[in-house]
Amino acid sequence: MINKVIFLRIIAVVCVLMLVFAPVTFGENGKILLSKQFYYNSMPISLRLIVKDQEEGEKLSTEVYEIITNYVFNYSYEGGSYLSNITYKSYRGFVECSDDLLKMIGITMNYYHLTKGAISPTIGSLIDTWGFGVSPTLPRKEDILFSLNASSPSKMVISEGRIRLKSKKTKFYLKPFAIGLALEKVKKLLTREGVKDAIVTVDKRYSLIMGKKFDDGWTISIRNPLAVGIDDSIYTFTTKDKFISISSVDEDSFNVDFKNYFSILDPRSGYPPQNRVLSVAVVGKDGVESVALSRLLIVLGEIGGPKFAQRNGVAALFVVSEGGKMNFIKTPKWVELIDRTSSDTQKKVKGK
Repeated sequence: MINKVIFLRIIAVVCVLMLVFAPVTFGENGKILLSKQFYYNSMPISLRLIVKDQEEGEKLSTEVYEIITNYVFNYSYEGGSYLSNITYKSYRGFVECSDDLLKMIGITMNYYHLTKGAISPTIGSLIDTWGFGVSPTLPRKEDILFSLNASSPSKMVISEGRIRLKSKKTKFYLKPFAIGLALEKVKKLLTREGVKDAIVTVDKRYSLIMGKKFDDGWTISIRNPLAVGIDDSIYTFTTKDKFISISSVDEDSFNVDFKNYFSILDPRSGYPPQNRVLSVAVVGKDGVESVALSRLLIVLGEIGGPKFAQRNGVAALFVVSEGGKMNFIKTPKWVELIDRTSSDTQKKVKGK
C-alpha cells in the first residue's frame, strides 16, 4: 500500500507538470501559447507560438524544427550535405549554387569589403585548424598561417551565380549564417500559416520575433558570457517583428594559460579577436545580416565596432569589460528601436 504522504507528493508533482506543459489560453478568440524545446546535436531550439489549438501548434513546431535542422545540416560539412557536395565540385570547376548560398556569401563578402576583412565566408580551414565544433585546441602558428592563406576569399571566384574554389584547402564556414537564413524561412512559414505572434530561438543566440505577445513585445535576455554553463542574464529587453543575433566570447570557447579563445575568428589574423568586447547583440530585419553584423562587430572591437555600427545605422548593444566590470555601449539606432519603444527594458550590470 502506497504511503499517503508519498501519494500526495506524486499528485502534487503531476499537477505541477500539467501546469508547466499545458498551453496557456488567452484572448477572446481562444488561441493558445504553445511552448516547445528541441535539441539537434546538443543545440537547443526553443519555440513559443500563439496558435489556434494544440494540433496546429504541434504541426507547426515540427515543421519549424525540420527547417532549422535541414539548414544547419546542409550548410555544414557533414557527410552528404549540400555544402559538402558543392565544395567538392567547385574544386574541379565552376558549379551552379543555390540562391541561399549566394545570399550568405553575398552578405558576408559585402561586409568583408566594408570592414577590410573583419568577416569572411571562407574560413572553414581556419575553423578546422582550431578544432572548433569537434575538439578545440590552440594550433601552432605555422598551421594558422597555412590555413590563413587557404581561407582567403581570393581563393573563391563567383561568376553569374556559379562558384569555383581555386584551392582544395579552401572551405566555407556558414553555419551561423545558415541559422539566420533558416529563421527567415521559418518566418515565411509561420506568416503563410496565419501565425502572427511567435518567438523562435536557436542555440540561445539567434532569434526570430514575430508580433507582440504583449504591448511592448517579446522579452529577450542577454546571457553573461563569462558565466560558463549558467544562464545568468545581464540584460533584458523587449522588441517586436525583428531578427536578433547575439555573438559572444563564450562560443565554443576554451582557455590556455588564462587566455580565452573562441570560435569567432578574425580572418585577417586567423585568431579570435583580443579586445574588451564580451558580446554584441544586433536587432535587424534580415536574419543573415543580423548574424554577420554581430560577429564582425566583435572583431572590430570596443572602438571600431560602435563606430562602424553607428555609421551604418545598426541597432547594436555592446557588452564591454572595463576594469573588472561590464558596461554597455548602445548605438543611436538601438536607443531608437529598443529603449524608446519599450517600457520595461531592464539592465543588470555585474560588478557594480
